[in-house]
Amino acid sequence: MPYPESPPAGSRERPVRASESHIQAWASALPSDEQRQCEKPQKVGRQQIQTLTLLSCKLLTVSEERPPTPHTTMKTFVCKLLLFLTAVLVPYNALAYTGKIKLEPNSVFSDEGLFYHIVSEEDRTVEVIMPCDLTPDFYGEYSCWNYRTDKSLSIPTRCIGRGITYKVVGIGPGAFKLATAKEITLPSTVSYISDLAFSSINCETINIPAECSYISESAFKNSSHDDPFFNVLGIITRINQLNIANPQYSVIDGCLYCTDKYNDKAHHDGDGKPKSLMSYISKLTSDTDNEDKIVLELPQGIEHIFESAFENNHNIKRIIIPNCVDTIGPYAFKSCSLEEMALPTGLKHISDELFMSCHSLKKIDIPNGVTSIGESAFEYCTALRKVTIPDGMISIGSHAFESCEELREIILPESITHIGAYPFAYSLISHLELPDAIETLDWVFAYCDELETIKLPKNLKSLNNSWISECLQLRKLFCPMETPIPSGPIVVADVLKNATLYVPAGCKEAYEKVDPWRNFWNIEEYTPTVSVEVAESEPTKSIIGTYDLNGRAVAEDAPGIKIVRYSDGSVRKSENSF
Repeated sequence: MPYPESPPAGSRERPVRASESHIQAWASALPSDEQRQCEKPQKVGRQQIQTLTLLSCKLLTVSEERPPTPHTTMKTFVCKLLLFLTAVLVPYNALAYTGKIKLEPNSVFSDEGLFYHIVSEEDRTVEVIMPCDLTPDFYGEYSCWNYRTDKSLSIPTRCIGRGITYKVVGIGPGAFKLATAKEITLPSTVSYISDLAFSSINCETINIPAECSYISESAFKNSSHDDPFFNVLGIITRINQLNIANPQYSVIDGCLYCTDKYNDKAHHDGDGKPKSLMSYISKLTSDTDNEDKIVLELPQGIEHIFESAFENNHNIKRIIIPNCVDTIGPYAFKSCSLEEMALPTGLKHISDELFMSCHSLKKIDIPNGVTSIGESAFEYCTALRKVTIPDGMISIGSHAFESCEELREIILPESITHIGAYPFAYSLISHLELPDAIETLDWVFAYCDELETIKLPKNLKSLNNSWISECLQLRKLFCPMETPIPSGPIVVADVLKNATLYVPAGCKEAYEKVDPWRNFWNIEEYTPTVSVEVAESEPTKSIIGTYDLNGRAVAEDAPGIKIVRYSDGSVRKSENSF
């Protein structure tokens, strides 16, 4: 039996009310395909509006986080004006999902207030795809945004279409997304619930029978990263009580769990113990005015947290995750109000946009087992001040810490071999030492306005153009490469004039012959065996003690990072690897 993965779209017509003929015309107009699949609409107007809204929100966030200046005040005003105009021009019911699902012609009919789609003509089975009492939105598409009822809705076990009786076996993708109802009860004939079926619903009670053997992990998720409007208006799931009779699924402390790690309908464990967290569906998810934010402790034994599980949650300030969790999907904590987080020791990878836009996140503990950080994992974590990257980290994705406007310090271990573009843009980092194993740098220093000291990797082989042009505060640039590598021009005169280029002893003449290095006004030689912070130590100082990071005394020439104590009482970090 197919399990559709995308929510239904609406009609291209604009009648007063949805009717069977309208839905049939809509389905017939779409290209037929044996396999139903999601296809994004080709509507330039909507895409432009969404892009405008997302850009306005990001600029507004950046403007309001920084100290007020005439420039930022004007930018804030312009962003708010754009958001206001967008809200005026786009009715609320235009917030429906913009995808469309390919349906076979004549496969849709209505009966007793519901639209159905034929799953199998041979087996005489159908799935619910949307209520009937709908009006088209601003774009001529149908959604449940304007479906409001204060009555209880019981979906029948059977329905009649074109004089044929069909059995209702499923809830289609996005069937009740954005709807408002008092109570929804599914019949015993329903065996599956598709993606986004109850996404962003406002409902007192939903009853799911024991015969329902498959619930999509996104069935109750908050509509989120795929539509910027939801981030602006906070349209999220509101369910007071979710009753699930099938022991494969359970609700604990407002979280929906399943007994299989990846929610595979064919491999649910029989012990009934939760193995994965699918989504947070408590009504607390939408209660943004509740000041009593809670600490949520997840049960022992779970191994996986699904994509977008807590996205847009503003009531949980801390989540205690058991160390047995080894995978967390993308966007799981995106746009949450988390203040601190200790990731589980079993985690190996930090997914893309995992903590993106968590503006209250001040502290994050990354365990030693993590080897990679995904793209935009901590982007717009504007309260994050310090991050310690553990030994064993191999890769940091693009935009990983972009717009972390309070981030002042980050220590990168020597195990890192790759760093993506714009990883620290718009941060307050002033000192950055890159591991020697990195061979390519692509916009790593872009928009690092506060960088004063940079140490390049010893094994660096390529640099992109204008790689430090935005580093206007740069004063020290350490290049441990004995042979200067070619690079594009550094076009900002202030960087060439104010920054001193430090090159290995005996290599100054070589650097003075190669662009762009010879354009630096000040080039000095140094011995790349100590930290860049002590490269200019005064000769009157003497070393009286050398220690590792655990405080144990070590030899001066011991490999790795060390703490060096000098005769004048100062303490510096030292490293013999470059």
